[in-house]
Amino acid sequence: MRARTLVATPALLALLTLPLAACSDDENTLLDGPRGGVEAPAQSASPAAGTQTSGTRTVTHAKGSTEVPAAPQRIVTLDSPILDAAIFLGLKPVGAVRTSVDTGISEYLADRTEGVEIVGEIAKPNLEAIAALQPDLILSSTLRDDALYDKLSAIAPTVFANGPGTAWREDFLLVGEALNRGQEARDALADFDRRASELGDRLGLKDADATIMRFLPGETRVYGPDSFSGSVLRAVGLGAPDLAYDQFAIARLSSEELTRADADILFTTTYGAEDETTRGEVTPLWGRLQAVQKGCQFDVDDDTWMVGIGLIGATAILDDLEAKLSEGDCGRD
Repeated sequence: MRARTLVATPALLALLTLPLAACSDDENTLLDGPRGGVEAPAQSASPAAGTQTSGTRTVTHAKGSTEVPAAPQRIVTLDSPILDAAIFLGLKPVGAVRTSVDTGISEYLADRTEGVEIVGEIAKPNLEAIAALQPDLILSSTLRDDALYDKLSAIAPTVFANGPGTAWREDFLLVGEALNRGQEARDALADFDRRASELGDRLGLKDADATIMRFLPGETRVYGPDSFSGSVLRAVGLGAPDLAYDQFAIARLSSEELTRADADILFTTTYGAEDETTRGEVTPLWGRLQAVQKGCQFDVDDDTWMVGIGLIGATAILDDLEAKLSEGDCGRD
């Protein structure tokens, strides 16, 4: 697939007005899903010195291989981890999908996304709006938009990650390759791992366990060590409850099963109005949790821990851990 200039021909317009195939309906649409010691590259629309800046490059991805511009200038991102990665690597998209019900783009990225056009919902991108931006590169995932790959490729060169939050590191590296910033992406992950390990040592967390619990309308979820936020805790050295996690690293518990997720430390988030979620149902068992008894239960921001799937979100979680666990004895050796 070579880079091309978009021409609004009748054929293309007809293609864009066809009914869209249903998008992938994963467990975390508009529900799931970091800033601190890991430094992002300076905001820039050009690749780092020493990289190719003209012509095209071939990028291998989840749908095959695509020739992309060596120095893309007008990218559109259609999944939240990809938006996070692009911004971290210094290239603000011209367009992105709505990932937050209330604010459009996730609040943890709000100060970095001014001027980015909304091109539909994360579960239903608007092809006409995407085409109108005349992108030179489209980035999405098979999890979100597998059925739309051919239509997106007719608009501009398109690269797809696999998409689940369990693969956020791989997705981050792929975005780095697509943007011709692969070395910066690898260096950034190494910096993150180094900071996470040092933080775990400093806070004495290597022998402690932690639970990430999320209250939603109708259900309570526990996020395992392979989930996005769970993988950040694992990088710090924290263990996790031994539960039956699904393909998205999520376990669902009834209010009567809450003590199965007991741990030294408990991080809780709420999606939706508190009186409409399962948080109000857990009161009978809440006081039995050791983290609650020890004062080691902490409310954290849902937007960051669940939607913020990427290196900006991950470093913000490290900031949370440092702020909440630097004082007291929670999890200390």
